[in-house]
Amino acid sequence: MNAQLLTTHGDSIRASDADRDKALGLLREHWLAGRLALDEYEERCGDAAAARFVDDLRRSLRELPFPLPEHASSYPAPAVAAAVARPAKLGTAIASVVSATLALLALIGSFGMLFLLTLPASTWAWALGRRARRSAATDVRVLGTVGEVLGIIATVAGCLALSACAVIITAL
Repeated sequence: MNAQLLTTHGDSIRASDADRDKALGLLREHWLAGRLALDEYEERCGDAAAARFVDDLRRSLRELPFPLPEHASSYPAPAVAAAVARPAKLGTAIASVVSATLALLALIGSFGMLFLLTLPASTWAWALGRRARRSAATDVRVLGTVGEVLGIIATVAGCLALSACAVIITAL
């Protein structure tokens, strides 16, 4: 979205699809940076997607910083930021898959008896997978999704083993 359009104070300028896409991208960046809660992010994305005028887009970006031409030097180039963030994200995705796989194997191998050990590991794998899934790199995102799904499955299986143990104890 052209920064010039954002500083215009007339609501008669129609927003283009590219303007809406740029606003949605900026909102996603602010959500990933922790400036927006999930419900506020979803609400603002709905507003930006339905915006007909540039002024509507500006309202969806209210109270959020966005780069203007005079501040462009203070923001890193996208390729540099992605290259710096990639190694840590890839490690996070790999750790998620490995942790979830080990938790599932331990849970299945012990017939659910090691749920006290596997629940924290699978929950950790779930969280790491979610963090990696939010990465910009496609391969990291796919691996993070695999780790997240495996973590969810292992967490649910551990919770089922925990509830089965509780049922057995209360039946005694």
